[in-house]
Amino acid sequence: DSFHSCSLRKHNEIDVTTMTKTYLSSATSFNKTYLSSATSFNKMAKGLHTHVFMAVTIFSALQLIGSCIFCNGLILPPADKLKMGMIDMLEDECIDSSEGFNYHWEIDCVEGYQLATSVFKRLAECDRECTRIWLPAFRNRAGEVGVLVDALNSNSDRLGGLESTCQHWPDVPASVIDLTWKADYHFEAYEKESPSQINSAIAATESYVDNFLVKLGLCPFTQSVHRSAIGLESVGVKEGPVIVKHCADTASSKLATPAAVMAAMYWEGVTEIIERPEEEVSTHLLLAPSCYDGDFVAFSKSCDNLLEKTVRLSPGSVGRVWFHPYYDLDKVGQSTGGHAPPVGEIEGLIDNYLSTNPSISKPDFADMTRAHDKTRWTPHATINLLRTSQLMAAKGKEDRGKVFARNIFSFLKGEKTGIIDTMKSIVSPVPVKETVDA
Repeated sequence: DSFHSCSLRKHNEIDVTTMTKTYLSSATSFNKTYLSSATSFNKMAKGLHTHVFMAVTIFSALQLIGSCIFCNGLILPPADKLKMGMIDMLEDECIDSSEGFNYHWEIDCVEGYQLATSVFKRLAECDRECTRIWLPAFRNRAGEVGVLVDALNSNSDRLGGLESTCQHWPDVPASVIDLTWKADYHFEAYEKESPSQINSAIAATESYVDNFLVKLGLCPFTQSVHRSAIGLESVGVKEGPVIVKHCADTASSKLATPAAVMAAMYWEGVTEIIERPEEEVSTHLLLAPSCYDGDFVAFSKSCDNLLEKTVRLSPGSVGRVWFHPYYDLDKVGQSTGGHAPPVGEIEGLIDNYLSTNPSISKPDFADMTRAHDKTRWTPHATINLLRTSQLMAAKGKEDRGKVFARNIFSFLKGEKTGIIDTMKSIVSPVPVKETVDA
């Protein structure tokens, strides 16, 4: 019994020891598991808290941005709105800001020449009604809008008492030009020519190209009204037709002024020169309103004071030359832009020409001056638009001094032989009487 009792006691001690070890091991394992789970849970809680905080912050920011965008649309520049596809919203803002104005949305206007074309088109068509022209995509990097508005205001009289202003973001949703007019302002509106007058003027000008310009050799690169820029293919210029257009084909209201219609026609022509290929339009001859045909001074001032002040809106793209039945450089003053060079410069070019052609006598100054003016003769007041690429190529192919000198000698020779008068009678059977200033 004592042996059995001793064995049982030892067995019980072993079981207790084993159980104790097992319990301690389980407790330790449980503690480790608990601590590990607790640590993971804390990490998860912290991560969840961080994500929740970030989500709330982002949501709040989006709410703030959204409320700013929709409650105050001016917070974003128009260029950003266009990039974000918010075109309709931007246009709605512009419409809301156009109460009391004729509204025009020029979304495709991004270049300077497009700006001038759009504004002068609206100016010619608007019937003297207050007009607001929105330019949502125009960047105005070189201040082109201000240049155009300044040109319009400095020609207020020619444009019927026009008053123009411009605004930009953030004061308004996008760049905008306003056209308004002085009340009770006296002006003369453009009287559109009849179909027979238009056809006659175009026919006379086409005949001028073939029977005057070409036969006298005044432009060595024009062979006919259908073929211009001849001989320049070697320097990358393709030949094409001379396009004659009449201002009566330019859309205009009955209250537009001659200067406004002429400017609209000018910029339509510039756009065609820039956007159409050489094979379709080599050069333009644009016929101004017929009221200018007998008034060289009025035509010249409209060209010099209005068109010349806007030419920087198409830099390096298009050249221009003014022609007139009574072209007179003495009445111009300073010779710039589309005018003929000063006579003093021409005299120097003739001296250089005679140094290599000693058999030719130098004309006296009066003949030289008259011939220089007459090389700018056309049957109607006309604007010639030329591609700059053609002008640069022509300089490389033909010496400028020789061209001017040859033209003067060619004209003087034609005067002596009577060819000039014959040519003019063919081109313009009924000459326009010149308007003499009082």
